[in-house]
Amino acid sequence: MTRPRAAISRAMAVSVSRGSAEAGGSSADEGWSTSRLLTTAARLWEQDVNERLQGAGLTTAGLVALQALQAVEPATQASLARILHLQPQTLRRTLASLEGRGFLTRGASARAGRALTVRLTDAGRETLHWAAETLPVAHRSFGAEPGLRTSLVVLLEGLGVQHAPGAP
Repeated sequence: MTRPRAAISRAMAVSVSRGSAEAGGSSADEGWSTSRLLTTAARLWEQDVNERLQGAGLTTAGLVALQALQAVEPATQASLARILHLQPQTLRRTLASLEGRGFLTRGASARAGRALTVRLTDAGRETLHWAAETLPVAHRSFGAEPGLRTSLVVLLEGLGVQHAPGAP
């Protein structure tokens, strides 16, 4: 069941008004902490994207993993986990699901010893193309506003994340 954009907007409005009422403010800007704004926006955005990707057997986590892999492939699972700032065990589950759907392959690397090398399949590349075309412009350009994007990059850099131009 796909939740229309209007429903998400209503959900945010209700959540904002509840939060504002609790805080005694008249808007999210006045009553919510920055962390609450950021986590609420991210959670609602992720829910919307997950619903749109459901038909392709993808989640936001899977899409982000495929995008990162596309930017650096071939990659080991460990290097991909570092790039995505995930624990290897968490990424392993995501990769197993993606591999089961035929979006990528994992195999032993002659150069890396026991490490598994991860590569996109043609189906994975086609799915990335489909996702880029399917997600609404607002989702593809999320954070394209200079102020928001700059603030997010500054936040991540403050947390020690290296931001590479063109990285997913």
